[in-house]
Amino acid sequence: MRTTLFDGEIGMKIPSYLTHDFRSIQGNGELTEVYFGSQSTEDTFEIWFTGEVVSVDEEAQPYIMETDSHPLIIIAKHSVSGQTFLLFDGSIHGYDAMFCDQPYDEPLEQLSPIKYDFPPAILKLSFFYNIDYEDEKESYEFDAMGNVMLLNGLSMPWEQVKCDGFDAFALSVIDTQGIEHEIVNLELA
Repeated sequence: MRTTLFDGEIGMKIPSYLTHDFRSIQGNGELTEVYFGSQSTEDTFEIWFTGEVVSVDEEAQPYIMETDSHPLIIIAKHSVSGQTFLLFDGSIHGYDAMFCDQPYDEPLEQLSPIKYDFPPAILKLSFFYNIDYEDEKESYEFDAMGNVMLLNGLSMPWEQVKCDGFDAFALSVIDTQGIEHEIVNLELA
């Protein structure tokens, strides 16, 4: 069951598009960490993405990076059921996609995700919230309903903007020994 969407009941922000049952949520005002899966119940996930893989010195696992030709999309695929969950879409998620980057014009359905080379694992998603939206509220454009106007022409409620407009995102896979391997680290503002 979904814990909460907004900063409130549990005192932290969670992006509105995450709808999977989380195993654990940790955080404070600037960082929310969401864990998907459990090794003991075989509740593990493969990572699929549209982008490229880049080796980084002194890192055990290569990093998933966006390309210049299309936004980065990251999907978790359950290792048993095959059910998929959107973890990140660079065309709509994060501060830059909402307020800075020009919208992507091509249909994203044409992009073919590729499987990341790592066994099914527990996932750790980290969302960083270092933007003081309340302090900058007057700089945003609002529609007649009181929703914030986004660069792509859509609008969104103010509280949802504060949850979906994260300024950085990281993804780690956790192996069977419990070791975290960061495979995505994006600055989004």
